[in-house]
Amino acid sequence: MDQEPEDRFEPVPLVVAEAVSRALSRPGFKEAWEARVGADSKIGRSIMETSLTLSIAEFTDQVDEVVERLEKHEISELILTREGKPVAVLHPSTSRSEALAAWYGSMKGMVIIPEGFDLTAPVLDEPMDAELGILHR
Repeated sequence: MDQEPEDRFEPVPLVVAEAVSRALSRPGFKEAWEARVGADSKIGRSIMETSLTLSIAEFTDQVDEVVERLEKHEISELILTREGKPVAVLHPSTSRSEALAAWYGSMKGMVIIPEGFDLTAPVLDEPMDAELGILHR
């Protein structure tokens, strides 16, 4: 009997997430960690980016505390589960300037304009309908 592979999602235990959150709040911890493993280390980034996984029932019981932690950026994402399967992911909001900074330059290198191509030249060789007096087709 063939079954479709089920998306496996291993939630981060609450104890681990709490320990990482406490460590991150200590002054100088982030700088010391980056000095030890390197700021660009894949391991360093994955540990520094804390996520919290809660069932919907747990979330409703602790909604005030969890939202406060999201506000303070103590956790980078909150994964809500139903029957052990992820159904939603919440992230802390960013300011307008942070959001714009993240988008600025994101399309760099995506458009290639051939050499000698004139972007201001007319596209059509034939007259537009409006020039001919045709308003609707």
